[in-house]
Amino acid sequence: MASLTDNKIVDLLRSDKISERNKGGLLFEKSFKSKSISYLKKSFKGVSYEDVWQEAAAQMIVNIVERKYNPIPNASMFTYFYFILKSEAIKESGFNNSATVDIRDLEIEDFNKHYDPFEILRLKEFRKFFSECLKRQKEPYVQLLKNIYMKGLRLKDFHEELGIETYSNAKVKHFTGKKKLLTCLKSKLDYGDK
Repeated sequence: MASLTDNKIVDLLRSDKISERNKGGLLFEKSFKSKSISYLKKSFKGVSYEDVWQEAAAQMIVNIVERKYNPIPNASMFTYFYFILKSEAIKESGFNNSATVDIRDLEIEDFNKHYDPFEILRLKEFRKFFSECLKRQKEPYVQLLKNIYMKGLRLKDFHEELGIETYSNAKVKHFTGKKKLLTCLKSKLDYGDK
């Protein structure tokens, strides 16, 4: 059964105010993260639980925002999310041998069908700021962040190519680079609440 929390998450994530969308994301994480990680630990060995959680959560949030998901009276949001989570875990576990999608050539114009003109403008502006903030980073952060966020590659698949010996060190560099990138983006993308 769709709970009040499920409905609140949907309402917050679809809000026009950035602060409310952030609250919706935090409420989603608070409601489902520990349950999801527990499920992954029981069912999937050898996958990065945090990576799977983040991929699945991002996909679910996009589905909510784009109205591909709507609360169903007799089903909880986690039931829907469970299938996304399981799918991401299977992809991560290596059972899925299909090639990864290369998103380098993705153009903002591809989104015209899904977003209003204001949203397209914000996406173009974000893309410009993202590039500027990325240029401010030092190596190997630039290449690491490009591989993850622009090429859609997984950290464990390419960290040695960048001269980072262990996956643990690569995760630390990713976290540090992401933190610097987000700080830069936050300063440039201060839309404020509407």
